[in-house]
Amino acid sequence: MAGDHAGTSPTASAAIRSPRLSSAASASAGCKASGSTRPPYYRCRFPSEYAFANKVNHPRNVYLREDAFASDVHDWLAGLFAHDQLPTTIDLITAAQDSAVDDVAAESACARIADANQKITRYRATIDAGGDPEEIGTWISQAKAQRLQAETDLRNATASSRLTRHQIEDLITGIEDTAAMLR
Repeated sequence: MAGDHAGTSPTASAAIRSPRLSSAASASAGCKASGSTRPPYYRCRFPSEYAFANKVNHPRNVYLREDAFASDVHDWLAGLFAHDQLPTTIDLITAAQDSAVDDVAAESACARIADANQKITRYRATIDAGGDPEEIGTWISQAKAQRLQAETDLRNATASSRLTRHQIEDLITGIEDTAAMLR
């Protein structure tokens, strides 16, 4: 039940989304299965704040019996993972991944690195001008520690955790029988 998520390509999410599930079931936030002696159903809670903020007229709760949509979902998933459809599905999954780069954190880290470098340069100039090397050496050590922490933050902000197309293909190949089980 894919929806529009931050960083997800609208084309990719629309292509993956089931037409029958783009109703209240997939648009609702907080869906969960509930069961008793009756047939299983899903209760989808839609927070009123979310509806208001997105200008959506939506009931607070929607109840859907699983048997009303389960076969459609299974057929839809089986179609997505059918052998002839796999290359397209893998492309869609690859395109739908969120970007791992945190631009704000990366910019902040770069600014802190530049600030630390500037401090080190000024402190060295102060030593050259006759300042106390012992006291200024402590300042330089602090600036170097600041720079080291900022460099670590920059690496973390720009580290890629996206799966490659090949990794996704390997994962799907490992569970190929799932489509057959769903039918």
